[in-house]
Amino acid sequence: MKEQTSVIGSYSKRLMVAGLSWQPVFSKRFFRRMAEIREYGQLMDCNLWASVKSSKLLVAGYDSYDDSLSKEERTDSQFSLAAVLARAFQESDTLVAWRIRTGNRLGEVVLVVIENGVPTMDVIATESEIIAMMEYYQRSRDGGQPYKVVSNDTKIWMADEHIVDDSAFFKQHASRSDRIQTVPLDYKNIAQIALLIGVLIAAMFGYDYYETETQKRLLAEQIALTDKTIEYSQALIDNQGRVGLSTSDYNKLLNLIYDQPFYVPGWTVESIECKFAACVMRWRSVGGYTHQLQSALKAENGYVVQINRADPFKAVVLRNFEVPMSGPQLWNELPNKTELDNWALNQRQMYELSKLKIEMFA
Repeated sequence: MKEQTSVIGSYSKRLMVAGLSWQPVFSKRFFRRMAEIREYGQLMDCNLWASVKSSKLLVAGYDSYDDSLSKEERTDSQFSLAAVLARAFQESDTLVAWRIRTGNRLGEVVLVVIENGVPTMDVIATESEIIAMMEYYQRSRDGGQPYKVVSNDTKIWMADEHIVDDSAFFKQHASRSDRIQTVPLDYKNIAQIALLIGVLIAAMFGYDYYETETQKRLLAEQIALTDKTIEYSQALIDNQGRVGLSTSDYNKLLNLIYDQPFYVPGWTVESIECKFAACVMRWRSVGGYTHQLQSALKAENGYVVQINRADPFKAVVLRNFEVPMSGPQLWNELPNKTELDNWALNQRQMYELSKLKIEMFA
């Protein structure tokens, strides 16, 4: 199966794109969420993304394509096929087999897996491969409620529902929230621009010389009264021997790591690295397919599976155990005073050293 995304059709100047890589977004605050999306985009070498939000979960789909091959077919606004289908069939877990009728992937089929109102898989393959994958997903239910099967092609006979008119379907369900957009900029750059604008506005009003000198004098007096250089120096010396994670913290992480699966059908762990309770597990394929790893390490259990597009036999799995640690995780802000810069730098370095790093090889 190809890793590049592809346009599967144009409907009322909307280009429907399939084959995005969908990952859950765990951050709740806006700026942290944008930073997480940007980090995933850089990790997977993608500069475009779309999002789908259900009542409980937000997922982001990352778009990667070859500019030299796909530039001509992407002249109009791009929309995520999986995002549109997720909204249309959010009431039940659904397998959508969408036949591609135009473009470079003519005749192939898109499989979109919708679980809990969001897409978890979005791949393009041959009809036989898609049918085999749907059978695997149905068997994974273990006697529970089976997936609803939907298709836009009556030749896919196992579908419970068929979409008769593709254009009418997209006209009814596609919305602006399904658009594929560029990965958000670094919010720090935006903050710097906002700060610059604020400085320019302040400069327009200005201050007279007397008021400026008075404020400087009052600030200097305040800093002199709150000078805690000696206290910070002694506290840093006292804490140097205690920086890092305690023995109980190591035991907590080791017990949690030992409880993790080191092998799933077709995949085995290659290494594990942890910083505090956030762990990165690197997996290597021993004959397995990517969907086997994604099915074994599910998002609802806290796993984030990232397939290496350059080498599909390798994958990175993220897991944050959210275990409270007893070691120092914060560093104290020092007064804004030039001669205290070195103390702030030293304390920041000690904070960095307090991170735990574990490497294990299978």
